[in-house]
Amino acid sequence: MIDQETKRLASIFDAMEASVYIISDDCTVEFMNKTAIAAFGEGLGRKCYEVIAGAGHVCPWCRAREVFDGEIQSWEHAFSHLGKTFEVFELPLEKPDGTVSHMCIYRDITRRKVREKRLTASIEDYRRLFERIGCGVYISTREGRFVDANAALLDMLRYKSRDELIATDMAADIFLSPSDWRIFQEIIEDSGHVNAYEAELRRHDGGVMSALINSRVRFDDNDNVIGYEGIIVDQTQQKDMERSLKKANDFMSNLIQSSIDAIVAVDRKGYIITYNESAETIYGYTRAEALSGMHVTRLYSESDARQIKKLIYDQGHGGPGRLINYELEAHDKNGLPIPIMLSAALLSENGVEIGSVGFFRDLREIRRMEQQFADQARLLHEHKMISLGRLSASVVHELNNPLAGILNYLRLMLKILQRGAPTGESLEKFSRYLSLSESETSRCSKIVSSLLAFSRKSDLEISAVNIIELLERCVLLSQHKLMLNNIAIHTGFSKDTPTVWGDFNQIHQAVINLIFNAVDAMPQGGDITLTCGHDPKNASVVITVADTGQGIAREDLQKIFDPFFSTKTEGKGLGLGLSVVYGIIDRHKGNIHVASQPGQGTVFTISLPTVKNMDGSKNSGT
Repeated sequence: MIDQETKRLASIFDAMEASVYIISDDCTVEFMNKTAIAAFGEGLGRKCYEVIAGAGHVCPWCRAREVFDGEIQSWEHAFSHLGKTFEVFELPLEKPDGTVSHMCIYRDITRRKVREKRLTASIEDYRRLFERIGCGVYISTREGRFVDANAALLDMLRYKSRDELIATDMAADIFLSPSDWRIFQEIIEDSGHVNAYEAELRRHDGGVMSALINSRVRFDDNDNVIGYEGIIVDQTQQKDMERSLKKANDFMSNLIQSSIDAIVAVDRKGYIITYNESAETIYGYTRAEALSGMHVTRLYSESDARQIKKLIYDQGHGGPGRLINYELEAHDKNGLPIPIMLSAALLSENGVEIGSVGFFRDLREIRRMEQQFADQARLLHEHKMISLGRLSASVVHELNNPLAGILNYLRLMLKILQRGAPTGESLEKFSRYLSLSESETSRCSKIVSSLLAFSRKSDLEISAVNIIELLERCVLLSQHKLMLNNIAIHTGFSKDTPTVWGDFNQIHQAVINLIFNAVDAMPQGGDITLTCGHDPKNASVVITVADTGQGIAREDLQKIFDPFFSTKTEGKGLGLGLSVVYGIIDRHKGNIHVASQPGQGTVFTISLPTVKNMDGSKNSGT
């Protein structure tokens, strides 16, 4: 005869979303709850590694020995054969006969892991996730036409290609019941999203798939709804493999107490009948206090209690008698608010409803992280605005000086002309003024060119580049400037230097920028050493530009490639030269490093892949 408490515990575990199974010391499965059976298949009497991992031997990550030695284990593990990640909690369980079993709690955190990846994913990462995620992902028009779908969804619905699926109509070809599609549209159009919507979907081969759908609307630039996007989870196996719960044993109460989530069960009048240790931690009430006639409205408001009960009976929020992932604000013993994620289910005994059970996830840490992300986004925006202000001030200052000089020279030439026909002496002044104006105009042009090079990326014109020829041209073009600044240049070009794939003009610009940067670092003159050679180990060409200038302070070394950062005096530069160099080398799939000490000069080292190393990607320049 099963006592009432055992029946109540059986109902609770029947409603739990976490997978629970018990094994003996020889790895034999002694018990599995419904969720475990749905996740891994019926395994009573079989070895746990056969059931859980689909393996023929003990799992390499098995922690059973530590558990049987009395340790409690908590960790996460991804099952590649299931395409799922679980939060695992394991502990020893002493049975009434004195023997010890191994109790395992597996909580499916696959979707949570997916959401975490999406927060930090780039566009490329997002596409990879879109294609490899274990659940179906789709994008559709508002009218129900697929725009895109991942491979998992194609596999779920038994379609061989995206084109085949895109040609379908969701209302007529995918949703088994037209009313399910109408209700889905009404909900998503009204609230902007659909959470845990259950529907039967028609497969291409005529079969039926039980699906759980989470979706939201997509907007255009004018905030008009243009379609939907979402995730479809195949629940067919779970639905098909639900079994009756085995006879409850004494260890079930230990399972409830060991749950990571707070578990609170109430009778039909709302009085608490089950209250675990996690609930004590979250709410502050002891188990004794909670079970001494406390009403659930001590944990959250009466209006929330009514709403939760209403939603449990509403099939659109998790299925008959269930509520999935409902957020509300609870409060602890001291009245402090607690954000909570609630999943709940009705409890029944012999087909008669006796109450309900709720699983409460504390969201305070998640909310803290969300706020941290928001603060980081705000700081990034402020940094961008500061950079914009620095850019504006620098541009105005840099352009104003040469323009003022040009204007003065023009005025002087007008005065000369106003005095009469130019003489030999005045023509000499004309020539000097025009030369100075040309120099200042060239300065303006360089400023604008630097800004354009920084602000946009042009396509690379890829070809085989002879590095020695390129460096010799750099020396030739900079010779005059070096001579004027009392700087000698020394070269060392290895004859076995191979060619590289790249844009000759842009690599040339990068080297010239480094030479001119070295000139600016030696106002009293000095030496520049320009070398190149082959690094066969890394299949690359190495170029070095070394100077005997004033060097760079240690605290500035990490910032010299940042846009708008400059160690020059105000008005002597925008801080874009080294940023442009870095961008050019990076686009050529190369590297640039700097070594410097104050008063001892600076060495810039560029590494570019050779033609042989770049053969597989030479046409990918963008």
